[in-house]
Amino acid sequence: MVVRMKEFKNPSEYFRKKIVFETARLFLRRIEASDSTDMYDYSSKELTTRYLLWSPHNAEYVTKAVIENLKAGYRDGTYFELAVVLK
Repeated sequence: MVVRMKEFKNPSEYFRKKIVFETARLFLRRIEASDSTDMYDYSSKELTTRYLLWSPHNAEYVTKAVIENLKAGYRDGTYFELAVVLK
C-alpha cells in the first residue's frame, strides 16, 4: 500500500508514518539510532557545520541525544529530517 502525502490534511500526519522514499540510487528514510556513528562523523566537523545553526558535536553522545530528539519529533510529527542512504 502506498500512502501519499496529499491524502493528509496536514503534512505532519504523513511524517508520523514510517516512511521511505526510494530512487534508483538512494533511500531517504528516518534517521535511526544505528546512524549515530556516521552522523557524528560529519556532525563533529567544523567545516560541515560552519553555515548551520548548530555547533559541531564534541562527542558521540551529543549525536545520540540529537537522534533521540529526532525520534520524538517523528512520533509527534514535528521533525521531517531524513537520512540519505546509498543503495
